[in-house]
Amino acid sequence: MSRESSDLYVMRPDLYDIMHADHTEDMRFLEEFTGLLGDEPQVLELGCGTGRLLVPLLDAGATVVGLDRGAEMLKVARERLALYADRVTLVEGDMRHFDLHRTFDLVVIGLNTFMHMLTTADQLACLECIRRHLRPAGLVLLDLANPHAVLRDTPMGVVQHRFTRPAPLSPDTTVTLWSTTLVATARQLTQTSLFFDEAVSSSGQLRRSVTDVYLRLVYRYELELLLNRAGFSVRNLYGDYESSPFDDDSERLICVGIAHA
Repeated sequence: MSRESSDLYVMRPDLYDIMHADHTEDMRFLEEFTGLLGDEPQVLELGCGTGRLLVPLLDAGATVVGLDRGAEMLKVARERLALYADRVTLVEGDMRHFDLHRTFDLVVIGLNTFMHMLTTADQLACLECIRRHLRPAGLVLLDLANPHAVLRDTPMGVVQHRFTRPAPLSPDTTVTLWSTTLVATARQLTQTSLFFDEAVSSSGQLRRSVTDVYLRLVYRYELELLLNRAGFSVRNLYGDYESSPFDDDSERLICVGIAHA
């Protein structure tokens, strides 16, 4: 068995897409939310990756800009979004420091992506940059894991089987994902090690790709303080993709902030 260590978000967009293949509830939620903004809203997604969430934004009638640091991710996104080419722009950049010389009605940071901001300085830099890119009373939508649910439901230090699936672009290959998570509670940091095993049936070859993902746990009132510091007020807090109120049992912490005038 061969083994390689890599940054999943930079080098292996195919594995990233396989990992998120059955995650569709946030796509429906985002399309419905964007559809309430009126005709042809201007939307920016930060950390857009391979364009998974850009699709529902476009389907809702938005004109979109997607920003990501990974050139390989954006390459896949361009292919995925070819039919929407007149309404989508993709930009390689850092979500903490960017200047697009325009403003938007909505900025989206989907599925735990804001949790990649590992320090308060990074979090504020990102939010302040978003504020500069929003029109008056524009909205920011942050989709985070509820840290209480993470600590309650994640078996720490246990290797878990996540899935076994055929590779979409290579029917001869089966991909199995294993993972294990550790939490440094005092630092509000999680480290998840992902082990992707790719088995090729015709040759018997087995390749393992390993990547570590670090995320910052963000609590409700901490998030409200960060948003207020960056020039926002909290408009809505949801605990799931059904727009249920955030409560003790919520799996998600979905926050909609509105820019101060």
